Amino acid sequence: MGYITCVPKNFPLVNYLIINPTAKIILELCNGKNIPKKIRDKLSTLYFDVAKGKITKDIVDVLFDFSKCNLIQWEGGSNPFMYMNEKVLEDGIIMIYLYL
Repeated sequence: MGYITCVPKNFPLVNYLIINPTAKIILELCNGKNIPKKIRDKLSTLYFDVAKGKITKDIVDVLFDFSKCNLIQWEGGSNPFMYMNEKVLEDGIIMIYLYL
């Protein structure tokens, strides 16, 4: 197990991202078939001395970072970390804005 370096596309705030061995496992398990609970169960077998709550928090943090840097995409295009708001401006113009 080692570190890997990624260059996120379309994310100007980060030139490169160094992914540690645990985050690398999480990235490899993001294959469209594994839900976060299944990823947690897999990591629980590797890190049996770490509480499941801590593992779950780490997975959520890593998935959030991967989403923010466009390293992963969510099935169906609905990112659980993205919030969408809309505001009606003058003359009925609707402004929609997204943020992570």
